[in-house]
Amino acid sequence: AFDAVKTNNRISQELPKCNWLEDKIKEIELSKRADECQRLIEEELSKRKSISGRGENSPDSEHSSINPSIETAQDKTVIEKTTEEIQDDLMQQKQVLLKDIRIIQKRKIKEMEELIDIKLKIENYEQDL
Repeated sequence: AFDAVKTNNRISQELPKCNWLEDKIKEIELSKRADECQRLIEEELSKRKSISGRGENSPDSEHSSINPSIETAQDKTVIEKTTEEIQDDLMQQKQVLLKDIRIIQKRKIKEMEELIDIKLKIENYEQDL
């Protein structure tokens, strides 16, 4: 396992940009995530438009023709609540992702420490021979 890491490091140093395929895969994954986020945003915007742009046949249309300021105030309140809910959801997702990142970083540190320990044990074993 250590030899694989050592070989990978050596190849990376001797052949710059040798991991272009991995970089390309990561780039594709990020673009997929960005597309998904964009799609979610567009869905949310279309929901907002459907809330604020009620049809003439809706039951509230008669009421709005009597007093349009009431409907506008109600729509703004609904949009503000929706916006707040979206922001809250995004903040929660951000917190979860940050927590996951910290966990992954801790695991990586632990794995590196284990690799170093294994390397030291191998060196000590070879010296004892």
